[in-house]
Amino acid sequence: MKILVIFYSLDGNTRFIAKNIAEETGADLQELCLKKRVYPKGFLKYLYGGKDIVFKVAPELLPLEREPSSYDILFIGSPVWAGSYSAPLNSLFSTVSIRDKKIALFCCHMGMKANVFKKMQSALAGNRFLGQIDFFSPLSSSKKNIISVKVRRWAKAMVDRAS
Repeated sequence: MKILVIFYSLDGNTRFIAKNIAEETGADLQELCLKKRVYPKGFLKYLYGGKDIVFKVAPELLPLEREPSSYDILFIGSPVWAGSYSAPLNSLFSTVSIRDKKIALFCCHMGMKANVFKKMQSALAGNRFLGQIDFFSPLSSSKKNIISVKVRRWAKAMVDRAS
């Protein structure tokens, strides 16, 4: 089975999880990269990100290196912004047809994941969902090794479930 991990990461937390999934499953990685960087660092990133979620902004992405339709299993990950997935995923969902796939969802957050998975599932209707997992700010944790083990076990279980 061909596996792809698609993700957006602003501060590196979601990238950390995505890389662990890819290493465990032998998946290819597809990071969503903005054509023009629009999110600042520091406190302002919350204002910009929240505004983009409220107004359903879909920032322009650089072209994808991988075509999701050619994969059997997709792991899709995002940071949580204002109780939803990040605006770059709006771009992905509005420009790439993702149908009839086996999908596992993951997110990173600072304390509230809200309904992010329900929103992702709604945007990805027409697919089979294998499972979901969330992580509280993994890069700021002193237990990165424990988090790596947890995400790798979960990723393996999702691939097993897809078989």
